[in-house]
Amino acid sequence: MNALLDKKVEKQESNPIDIEAEIKNQLFERLGKPKGLTHMGLRNVYGNSWRITVYCEVPGDNYLGVKTEITDSFFLKVSPEGGIISSNPVIKKKY
Repeated sequence: MNALLDKKVEKQESNPIDIEAEIKNQLFERLGKPKGLTHMGLRNVYGNSWRITVYCEVPGDNYLGVKTEITDSFFLKVSPEGGIISSNPVIKKKY
């Protein structure tokens, strides 16, 4: 009995869903990929609710000539498989 249970656990661990990667891919499909993208902040706020923040380099008045700024931010409802169900604000093609 334990051997069967161990196989089920092993099978589940061998195919984990990378929800963060799935959310990023869907976001880029809908929004487009911004120029100057430095990173994205993904945080599971609670349950299947996520906050996504997109950071990009933009022209700045500092000595480097660029600064990192939040260019987009979304609050998402996501399915257990990582599919975007809804977003606030609505994700529109921007880039």
